[in-house]
Amino acid sequence: MTTGPDPRPRVPLRPSDYGYDEQRFGAPHGPAGRGAADRYGTRPRDDEADWPTSPSIPVVPEATRPPSRRLTAIISLLFGVFGAAPASGAAHRAREAGLPSGRYWTAFLLGWLVHLLVLASVLGLVIAGGRSGSSSGRASAPASSAPASTAPSPSPSPSASPSQAAFPDGVTRCSDTVAVNASTSCQFALNVETAFRSAGATSGTVQVTATSPVTNRDYTMSCVVAAGSVTSCTGGNNAVVYLR
Repeated sequence: MTTGPDPRPRVPLRPSDYGYDEQRFGAPHGPAGRGAADRYGTRPRDDEADWPTSPSIPVVPEATRPPSRRLTAIISLLFGVFGAAPASGAAHRAREAGLPSGRYWTAFLLGWLVHLLVLASVLGLVIAGGRSGSSSGRASAPASSAPASTAPSPSPSPSASPSQAAFPDGVTRCSDTVAVNASTSCQFALNVETAFRSAGATSGTVQVTATSPVTNRDYTMSCVVAAGSVTSCTGGNNAVVYLR
């Protein structure tokens, strides 16, 4: 199979085939590049001067694009009055491009207004919570202080207790729980009490033995247990011991 030159005519590509708008941005080749363009056959012919350019890929210069209002609104919403800085910068760029600049200040004012409303709502909730807490504390204060104002209950007197029953008249008290008649010494009565407590009797009559330090002899005493009253023990040489 033999290959020869391509019989199809060679059609040079134009800048408009790539979406380049020569009427808006000028020729792609400067004076120094025209010789290369003529040499490679890319310079447009005279009959191509009136061809329409392709509108498929519009190119907008950066200087003519309007600044976004989104940044101004977000900063105003979060930081309040500090949103005036991006609003002023965007308005200045819009005026340089010949575009209206009032919408950036509108975005700043709307964001600042929402910021103030949110702050007022939070402050109102905090104040309402503090007032409710203080009112509940004042309401519970009288209830908590009421027990402190009650008078203490009087302690029972010694005579009201069954173990503190009164001794008979005319006896000699040896201690708070022991008393004797005139014929009995306190040393013997205390020994009788020790023997009686060791017996552990709670009712009836019980016999106990105690030593008299005066005579150095043991005596048997008969104790009549009286619950809630005075227990009397008799014996020895007319000895009487009262226990309570």
